[in-house]
Amino acid sequence: MNKELTLREKAQRLYEYAFTIVWTDAMTSGNRAFYTTLQHNRKFIEAERRMYKPNQDTLYSFLPIQLEHTPYILEIPELEDKNRYLLVNILNLKTEMVLTKGSKNEKNGAGKYIILYRDAEIPEEYTDYIPIRSEDSRNYFIIRLESYGEEDYEIANAIQNQFVMKALYPERIVERDSLLANYHGQSSFMTEMQPDEFIRRLAGTLADTKHDDVMLEYMRDLQLTDVNVTYDSLPLDIQKDIREGFADGLQSILNYSGLEGYESNGWHAYIDSVGDYGKKYRYRSYINYFAVMPNLYTDTVYPNLETDSNGKKLDSHKTYKLHFKKDGLPQAKYFWSIILYGSPSEQLVINPYKKYLINSHGINKFYFNEDGSLDVIIGREKPEDERYFANWIPAPYEEDSFTLLMRIYGPTQELLEKKWEFPTVLPVE
Repeated sequence: MNKELTLREKAQRLYEYAFTIVWTDAMTSGNRAFYTTLQHNRKFIEAERRMYKPNQDTLYSFLPIQLEHTPYILEIPELEDKNRYLLVNILNLKTEMVLTKGSKNEKNGAGKYIILYRDAEIPEEYTDYIPIRSEDSRNYFIIRLESYGEEDYEIANAIQNQFVMKALYPERIVERDSLLANYHGQSSFMTEMQPDEFIRRLAGTLADTKHDDVMLEYMRDLQLTDVNVTYDSLPLDIQKDIREGFADGLQSILNYSGLEGYESNGWHAYIDSVGDYGKKYRYRSYINYFAVMPNLYTDTVYPNLETDSNGKKLDSHKTYKLHFKKDGLPQAKYFWSIILYGSPSEQLVINPYKKYLINSHGINKFYFNEDGSLDVIIGREKPEDERYFANWIPAPYEEDSFTLLMRIYGPTQELLEKKWEFPTVLPVE
């Protein structure tokens, strides 16, 4: 017989469940223009403290959408460049995939779609559009379009302009309080959030989000199902249970250690279930604490490295050799990259060479060893041997440590089965 949970334990489990929802509630809140204007990043992001670990692979286009009040029209163009990677996602407040199209689909998923709230009727003039339905009103639409760098921006931007994503009835949009100007990423935003704001945001999702039935019961037990509830209006004993339970929940998320992880030569990759979490709420919150609405694990895998292959923290004062065995480069269906970020900032290391990464597009420039293996040099100083310039990633001067993040777009079955051996990273003696 299962032991009845205490209110503090229910508050902890509710926090683990609602963590992602509360954060995405903030990410999908703004004024009318926020919900009706498709925003495009026209170049790679270099110095943007609001974004955690910005990539140098794809250009983003994004639009938070509000379906309770209006359907949205999405038109995806067919790309002439069949080798250019494309991923088009719509995620709900729980970061579940409502739509995922792109290079993995025939004609890259090109077509006309109408995005609808639950069982809303299709307007007569759009009956030839493909219906996509979400159980949540607020969702996040995002395009990731591969760009080959500055010389490619003009072409990539022209492709971005071909996408259509618009509200049919923009005048019906309901404005919501947007993120504050001092927002510096989801990690600090959620860590610093007090119970009163957490409860306020969660209550704001009750009317337009399909919640887990068990979690709704916990909300009822904690007296949180009134959309007008405030933390201060609750009895003091329940305030205490919520405050302590939420603190327990945050620690359980930060300390998460599950079977989804894959360790190899110091690299750590979460593979299983990312973007398809089911009821793994603590795991979902852990992933969203560090990542911004990550892709399905079958679309992209994000191995991370914080220590060398001997288990010692990466040190900016040292020089390292990232070693790939012969035929040991990441086996991506589309392309891959490895980007260096300063730590603890988790931002790109700005340098005069604009070198932030190595990727599969640079293979023809790499200097390979005679046995076919590849050594990438990581350090502050530019290699004296010019042959290694393409193989070099600059380490930070202003921070004492750094991390590496690998992005594998279209992971092979070998990686998904956790059989691929990651490259070693060792200090140069």
